[in-house]
Amino acid sequence: MIYDLKKEAMYGIRSGKLLAIMGGFMFFSLLTPFILKVVLPQVLLSRGASTQDLSGLLEITQIGCIQIYLKDMLEIGTIIVSFSLCGLLAQEIRDGTLIIPLCSGRKYTCILGSKVVVFGLGVFSISLLAAIANYLYSGYLYSFEIGASSVLIAGFLQGIYMVFLVLCVVMWGSIIKKPVATGFLTLLTAFGMHFIGELLGIHKWLPSGLLLQAQRLNSLSDISVFTTLSVTAILSIIMFVVTLKRLNRLEWNERKAQ
Repeated sequence: MIYDLKKEAMYGIRSGKLLAIMGGFMFFSLLTPFILKVVLPQVLLSRGASTQDLSGLLEITQIGCIQIYLKDMLEIGTIIVSFSLCGLLAQEIRDGTLIIPLCSGRKYTCILGSKVVVFGLGVFSISLLAAIANYLYSGYLYSFEIGASSVLIAGFLQGIYMVFLVLCVVMWGSIIKKPVATGFLTLLTAFGMHFIGELLGIHKWLPSGLLLQAQRLNSLSDISVFTTLSVTAILSIIMFVVTLKRLNRLEWNERKAQ
């Protein structure tokens, strides 16, 4: 298992997948406060907007800036993760390279587990770091109006959701074996859950509720996400098991063909 973890970590760095995700998250975490504080007011003023027209922008605080960033990452972060990792498993199945570790005695459980651990931990850490960067930079541009603990909790919840997306990516990849289609199906799953949760008011029972809870920036004593975390964990386990079954079925088909 240690060998598999090292292999996936090296792959994540050399392929640029984790770097692409980090670059995307950090870019938007720093861009959001800069646009709200500097760029947008200047653009509107250059087009003849009055101070009264800018009152809404001028009233934005650090809390509002962080909430805007977290809300935007529901869409942007999902797109970045879905398409950066869409070939994580699908491409290996399609190219037939997944057979290489099997020939050396590796089990599907170790292969899949190492991918989920490395890239899950990667997107979790990146989400947390991006939230901290947004907190520090927005505090510098505005003023620090909220404790770091609330932002850490928001980054933690966002990170858990991104881990859920990683499992979504590998599950769809094992089913359809096409990277681009895997990315789109992951997006459809994520946005579909958010739409259903919004329509029926059941975000508490869906992973999308993690992002909504993160946007509230509540302190640890004020949050109530046990149900959402439990549902997310159960769905993640189910997707892991489904992926394993699909991989084992693929192996069986190959043997049958031989």
